[in-house]
Amino acid sequence: EGTFDWLDAFLREHSQYTEISDRAILRWAELSGISTQKSQERKASNDKPEVSFGVASLDDGSVQKALLKIAPLQRRSYVVMEVRGNLMQEERQAQLQRWPGHAFKRIAAVMMNDPPPEFRRAVHLLLLREKQAAADKEFRARMAEERRKRDVELRMKKVERDRKRMLKKQRKAAEEAKRKIAIEKKKREAAQRGEEYDPDADEDMKPKAEEKSDVEPLELEDQEPPEQEPPAVQLTDEEKAVVFRKQSVPDLTPYALNTSFAKFSLPGAEEGFDSVRFDWANADKCRETLSAWISEKRNTTRVEDIQPGEWFASRWKEWQETLSAWHLAQKQYKNLVFKYTAEKKKQVSAARVKAARAKEAADNRAKLEAEKAQAEGEDAMETEEAAIEAPAEVAPEEEGPKEPGNPDFDKLDVYASSDV
Repeated sequence: EGTFDWLDAFLREHSQYTEISDRAILRWAELSGISTQKSQERKASNDKPEVSFGVASLDDGSVQKALLKIAPLQRRSYVVMEVRGNLMQEERQAQLQRWPGHAFKRIAAVMMNDPPPEFRRAVHLLLLREKQAAADKEFRARMAEERRKRDVELRMKKVERDRKRMLKKQRKAAEEAKRKIAIEKKKREAAQRGEEYDPDADEDMKPKAEEKSDVEPLELEDQEPPEQEPPAVQLTDEEKAVVFRKQSVPDLTPYALNTSFAKFSLPGAEEGFDSVRFDWANADKCRETLSAWISEKRNTTRVEDIQPGEWFASRWKEWQETLSAWHLAQKQYKNLVFKYTAEKKKQVSAARVKAARAKEAADNRAKLEAEKAQAEGEDAMETEEAAIEAPAEVAPEEEGPKEPGNPDFDKLDVYASSDV
């Protein structure tokens, strides 16, 4: 963390040094007018930025290789910034081969542990600049929005003012036309009476005095408000406690860090350096810090470049064969279940069709029987009605002697009775 922030601060204080890094090449290309074809912040880092200029020699790394070959021929002071490479012994030794000892003094500078106050102040200054830039951007956007609203309001006021002026002009023209018509009418009436009409002597026909304008002037609104300066911002206590600032583009990508941290080590004089400098803490403290950091990283970091051994490969092969057998058995079972289900559905469908046909036949029989019974009932009703309409003649029965005690009171003559 903070590697390129340290480099920027170092280069500001030591302008005689030239940065050798992929970031520097990217910056030189942009300053030369070569623009990138896509954003450098997607899968990029400051250590190995993603280059896409559309120029083959830049995109395939040919320029970087040529620079590393040409730079040692120049007797100048360089800072070789390779964050990942400078922490790995093999790449440090390969880098030393490019810079001969008889032409250059090769110094390894190690910055580890708590940074000095100067570095903290530089980081806080960068944080303050970023915060001020964000605040300025927000302030300008807000002022632009207020200016836009003000322009809209002023434009609406101008439209309303012009509308009122037009209405007033139209009213005045209408009144003048009405006055002229009245004057002509009075002239004709005076001519009929043989008199002469003077409109200037008629108070009613004189033009009305100009009324005070009720249209508001926009002189003050037309003036632009004074330009305001963005307010100054300050760092909070939490921001002041930050040692290494977080950037949108990291110094190392997570993948590069996860695949390399186990090989990180600190440089030593035995590697061929003319001098090894520990600027923030002594060598023992730095080695202890790096060892503790690697141990913690091992426990919390996913291993990206792990390679399985023979034992795992053989067990994996067995597992794949077993899994394939299980899949085959499962497939066969599913096929049997599918066939059984299809047959069952077929039987159920046939039974339903048979039941439907039987129900239809029963319904037809019941319908026929009902129609037949209805027809027979109608015939019986017709026969009964015919019998009621033409009853059979019945011969009257002869009257026999009536039993005593059952007299016919309607025919009884009480005066003709001899025995009561």
